[in-house]
Amino acid sequence: VVDRMLKMADIKAGEALVDLGAGDGRIVIWAALRYKANAIGVEIDPLRCLWANFFIHLLGLSRRAKVHYASIYETDLLPHADVVTAYLLQSTNQKLERKLAQECKPSVRIISRTFTFPRFHLAGQDQKRSIFLYKN
Repeated sequence: VVDRMLKMADIKAGEALVDLGAGDGRIVIWAALRYKANAIGVEIDPLRCLWANFFIHLLGLSRRAKVHYASIYETDLLPHADVVTAYLLQSTNQKLERKLAQECKPSVRIISRTFTFPRFHLAGQDQKRSIFLYKN
């Protein structure tokens, strides 16, 4: 599913990816490892953040990947993102829509798993895996 999300985003080497609610860092790690993206996660759980950064370090990805301990509502990383990924709840997505619309550059690609961002233009969908691609 992670690989499909990143393929739908058409992420390229050197692009900036921000994963909101990064959890164990699997999207961040895969984007940096397989796609050579500069990947940053935002995670509010300190243990998950430590765990993700431990694996990032073990895999030698520290130059291209990191998970920040922060709130997704307070992060200032969005203006730099070429791709934003999210696997959050519907209510969380709705709260984030305004922030994404205001802070992301117009060319950003937003990938969401399971839950939608109704405010944005749906540019693609994988119905089998419930993955949605949006353009701001």
